[in-house]
Amino acid sequence: MSTKIFTGFALAGTTIEATLGLLGRQRGAIQALVDTKNCKEVARQATRTLDGYCVARPNGGPYPEALEEVKRGGAFWHAAQNIETEQHEGRKRFERHPLTDCDVLLRLFLDFETNRVLGFACEERVGVLEHLLEVPGIVPFSYWNNTDPDETVSPEDWEQRGILWERVFTQNGGCEFSMTWEPQFPQFEKVVPHLPSFEERLESRSRDAALDAYVNANWVQTEPGSTKGLFPALSAGRKALDDHGSEARTEYLAAKDRLKRLLLTDLVPHLKTPLAELPAN
Repeated sequence: MSTKIFTGFALAGTTIEATLGLLGRQRGAIQALVDTKNCKEVARQATRTLDGYCVARPNGGPYPEALEEVKRGGAFWHAAQNIETEQHEGRKRFERHPLTDCDVLLRLFLDFETNRVLGFACEERVGVLEHLLEVPGIVPFSYWNNTDPDETVSPEDWEQRGILWERVFTQNGGCEFSMTWEPQFPQFEKVVPHLPSFEERLESRSRDAALDAYVNANWVQTEPGSTKGLFPALSAGRKALDDHGSEARTEYLAAKDRLKRLLLTDLVPHLKTPLAELPAN
């Protein structure tokens, strides 16, 4: 027996027109979820660009070559355009990335025999399914056969779920329709609330620096391009960072003291500033 996993929802006793009307009233809310995820990733990438620049130019030193491509455009525009390009290229290659992909496709199936509409959301951690299940008239309707059934559903109803999903997917006595959402180019003011605080950035960059040092000292690449042994080294390094008295912990504390003087305290005034014009550390 082949494995079947359907994670979706259902609307009972409705029509295509009623379903489209119900979901159409959720279009704005779903668009907001799509754009919020996009803004969070823009904020993450822009933050790493600015922090990386500040760390690479201690004491207001020379402009880092690695960031030459964003020298004139600023971190915000670079991040937004970079993500838009990644999304476009990914769609062309039929590839998905959990951080940058935030478009949503709702696949909906009408079963003529039961007059029930089933649906599921094709998304990358946008949160659309969770949102829809809070809408009156939409109920959970998942099915799987690779582990124990949902205990809240009777065995008879569970079996019928599997039959119904199988029927609509093979389009035997039903029809399919869909709705789509794509991210809008992010507005600057909507990105700002998702920027991490100085304390969060300092903690993250300090741990990154100490972890890099640990891996460089404890992982030996066996051959070019090989990652054998890398992930165990990363796992051990993360544990070592929290082990008081370890060299990794000492490196982390030293990095935190160093980066406290290098990172910009407030990113907002500098997100659109060309990197070469940023104030000296």
